[in-house]
Amino acid sequence: MPNITVELFSGRTLEQKRAFVAEVTDSTVRILKVKPESVRIRLVEMEPWDLANAGELECDRRGVDIPEIVRAPVARG
Repeated sequence: MPNITVELFSGRTLEQKRAFVAEVTDSTVRILKVKPESVRIRLVEMEPWDLANAGELECDRRGVDIPEIVRAPVARG
């Protein structure tokens, strides 16, 4: 049973996700010779402030505006 996990930035439409998982399933079935029912795909959405490359957050590299809730410091008791 192939289990495929894909990490991607949030913002894709439901139609894009449907098309993507259909294509990935078709390719997996063709290449690995498995039944479509055995292919499980997990889409993990993340925000640009959840990923860093070379010590720099993706949101900083892209100049993405960060929501206040993310920028606010966490109160520790």
